Amino acid sequence: MPGVREAIEQKSWKEAEEQIARAAQSLGAETDIINRAAGQLEQLAGAQ
Repeated sequence: MPGVREAIEQKSWKEAEEQIARAAQSLGAETDIINRAAGQLEQLAGAQ
């Protein structure tokens, strides 16, 4: 998320908003991956 920090430091508010949206999208995608992995681990734990 250095893009967000850099844009804020430069007071480039439009760029900051764009970078925040990109970071939010990336975090959402990572959340989905983690949730799928957690579900798979729960299934494996229940199968034993």
